Amino acid sequence: KKLTNNKLNKSLWGCGVFGGDPQLKYLIQIIVSSVCNRGIVFFTYGNETLFKQIQEINSILDQTSSLTAGKLYQYLEEYCTRINSNKEEDQDFNFDLFTYCSNQIKKDFETN
Repeated sequence: KKLTNNKLNKSLWGCGVFGGDPQLKYLIQIIVSSVCNRGIVFFTYGNETLFKQIQEINSILDQTSSLTAGKLYQYLEEYCTRINSNKEEDQDFNFDLFTYCSNQIKKDFETN
């Protein structure tokens, strides 16, 4: 039977009682939907701040046609490594994940 809806319907799984990072969860789901060649419908359940942040990061992602899922994953790895190591020595690093990825995308793709 042919599927008629090729979009993944997702939400903030793991972000409630488990304390997960909504920005990280969103970008992981973007990577998965990209690898699966599927669209995504993401539900923020009334979180207006997250909704606006997602609109902003989507705008940047949409404008960067040569960005790959692998490159976005690399940004996630770099961010997690940096945020989890040498916190005392890296006092200037206080970006959230979307800001970090946005800055990396601008650095990597606007100079090419």
